[in-house]
Amino acid sequence: MKYLSKLIKENEEKLSTTDYKILNFVLENVEKVDTFSINTLADHCFVSHATILRLAKKLGFSGYSEFKSYIKFNKTTIDEARSGEISRSFLIEDLKKTSDLLKEQSVSQAVEAIEKADRVYLIGSWLLKSSAYFTAMRFNYYDSKFISPQNEEEVEIAFLNGISNNTLIIFLSFSGESKNIIKYAKKAQQVGATAISITSITKNSLSKLCALNFWAYYSVIYEPKNNECIASNLMIDYILEKIFLRYLHNHEILNTTTSIETSEVHDDML
Repeated sequence: MKYLSKLIKENEEKLSTTDYKILNFVLENVEKVDTFSINTLADHCFVSHATILRLAKKLGFSGYSEFKSYIKFNKTTIDEARSGEISRSFLIEDLKKTSDLLKEQSVSQAVEAIEKADRVYLIGSWLLKSSAYFTAMRFNYYDSKFISPQNEEEVEIAFLNGISNNTLIIFLSFSGESKNIIKYAKKAQQVGATAISITSITKNSLSKLCALNFWAYYSVIYEPKNNECIASNLMIDYILEKIFLRYLHNHEILNTTTSIETSEVHDDML
């Protein structure tokens, strides 16, 4: 499974020979290992449960339960995408559903939080970093307080030097379970910063840590060559665009009474 292999590669310098032995077992038994308790996995690998726990933490998880949830989430996502048939109009359908979910009151609340904040950080997981970056650039044309850290070091510097109780952070995550995003959301809580999440429409850990949540529908496309899934940024970009247009409208930069109202999405829009 490429999602596991990538995780191993990212942390290879921390891993011992015993760790690789455990991870090889996990890779060979990925279809059932998410049902194992920590003690069951330890018995299968002939190690202590403390060794399993240390390995999970080396990989960036808070514990074994989070590691197991990561495997289960990725496996389920791939299985659903593999078994489901993606219709030719899936982007239109997802956009309609996302548009129907989007509340103008929530958009207004997001813009109000942006206007009150001294600084606004947009932090995206993985592919959503590009959405965060380009949205920050567009806002910065009108107000230079928008920042989009593009790696872990930049986010850590932001928490050391810039993020406070007068800061707004907008988190972008498909699953709402990205371990680094969850870590940053918890740090935001600790310093009293306001947080907004934009995620898929699922119960997720990130939404519980944020004051305001936006939900996006997105279909997952299975890519068999690497046995992984691809998701479109479009639905999350659509929500960001609605917030951006409302911001321009509030500042009388854009007079688009009809454009920014939630309207029906038609097939000829894409």
